Order: sequence, then structure tokens, then C-alpha cells
Amino acid sequence: MGLRFAIIGSSTPLQKTLPLFEAQPNISLLVFLDAENDSHAIKWCEKNHFSWHDSRLVKSAEGESLFKEFAPHWILSINSTVIIPENILSSATTGALNLHPGKLPEYAGLHTHQWAIRNGETQFGVTIHHMQTGIDTGDIAFQTTFELDGNETGLSLYLKCISEGTKLFQQAIETIISGGQIPCIPQDLKLRKLYTHKMALDGKINFEQSCTQILNFIRAGNYEPFQSPTYKPVFEYKGQWIQVLKAQSSSHKLKPGEFYSANNAFYNGTSDFALEIIKAKDENGRKFDFQQL
Repeated sequence: MGLRFAIIGSSTPLQKTLPLFEAQPNISLLVFLDAENDSHAIKWCEKNHFSWHDSRLVKSAEGESLFKEFAPHWILSINSTVIIPENILSSATTGALNLHPGKLPEYAGLHTHQWAIRNGETQFGVTIHHMQTGIDTGDIAFQTTFELDGNETGLSLYLKCISEGTKLFQQAIETIISGGQIPCIPQDLKLRKLYTHKMALDGKINFEQSCTQILNFIRAGNYEPFQSPTYKPVFEYKGQWIQVLKAQSSSHKLKPGEFYSANNAFYNGTSDFALEIIKAKDENGRKFDFQQL
């Protein structure tokens, strides 16, 4: 009897992972994806005669029936935000693995790459862990870490996490198909920190912080040219909100929240060195010209 995989995934990681199952004898797949946006994965499934369904079905009665009938050996969650219920997880006869774009146990939950930047980390990582009903609580199967160069934005670090995580999941799948043993390394839950979506929504810049902390906050919220999934770093000046896209430290000293403009440059005071704002947008999304101030 061959291996049966139920896969829940989306976007590039799913697209890059599915070809690993091509030309593999005695492999069966049940794929759940974003039916509106994963057209490439849909074409691959249909070309290779694998069944696919919209990932919104996972938490429905129909989805439960599909899982029970398929009886997967493994459930693989690849770049999916679907929280898989216990009755689905229990349908896997061997195990269930999830790709978490963050280092566990220190960075569990959502938008952890942003928090790595905000917290001033010099190293980050991605993890594949065994799934339990809790959020990112299962034993670690595979983990890789990499250095941060200090210039990452929310977007660039997210893309790096997805790229490294995809490679890691390819390693996990190849291990399973070859009959290898998937590691089970317990997490040290004393080190666990859980980040929620709500925790990452306040974009107001706190000028009581240091210049470095504020620069980290600005970079973490920068997803240009796309829209941030969480916050936009903003401050209020003379009744209008200004979104900061790029800034740098200066040698000026100003009180926190104090503003100064000179020689076509705009400075904001922090707890140490003043922040020089290089690029910003107004409330309507237009490039902000500080000369008008």
C-alpha cells in the first residue's frame, strides 16, 4: 500500500512542493488550496490526476468526511493559516507537520518575522513541527536558522522565511518518501512567546523609544510596493497622519516628539539621536513633501 498525503497549503511554497510527488509510485494526494489564487497548483493537480478542494472546506463537515474517507498517513500544512481541528488531525494515521515561518519556541504565532525585526534580532529561522491542537506547540521536526543583515523589511524577511521554509519542507517530504525517521524534538516551552495578530496592529511610532528601535519598527512594517498585513508606521503632525517608509539615524539631538526641519530634511526627536525621515506618504497615499511644512 502506498503513502497518502493530505496537503493544506497556498502560494509559492505549495507550488514548489507539489512537484516532489511527481513520478513517485504509490503516492496519493488530497490537496486543499486557495481556489481563487492558486491556479498554478490547481493545474498541477489536474494534470497529475490528484484531487483538490478549497481550503475553506477543511473546517466543514464535508471536509471532515473527505479526510476520514481518504485516511491520510500524513497531513502537511504548507504556508496555510487554517487552524486544523482535532477531528481532522486525528484522521492522520502517522503524523501531521506544519511549516512555521519563525523560530520556535521563541517566536510562535503570527507575523513573527516582523517581531524579529522589531526586537532587534541578528538571527532568525523557520521551523517544521508536529501539529497539535495548540498553536505552534508540537515537537520540532526540522529547523534552520540564518543571519539577518540589519536591512530587512517586513516583506523581504517574510519572503526569505518562505523560501527557507519551502526548502525545509522538501527535506521533510523526501525523508518520509525514502522511509526515513522524522525527528521529534520537544520544545522548551519556558522560552515560548506567542504573538497574535492583534498585537501587531498599532502603527503609531513611539518617539520615547530609541532611534534604533524606531528604525526597526519602520522596517518591520514596510511591505512596499504591497500593503502591510498588519500596521503602517505613522506619526501625527499638525493634524495629519504621515506614514514613514524610510528613515535613518542622524547626529542631531532633539527631545522625544520634537520636530525640526532644515535644508529640505525633516527630523523627529527620540530618546537618543534624532530620526531623519527620508521617504514618507500622506494620508491619501501620495509622496509627502516635507518642504511644505
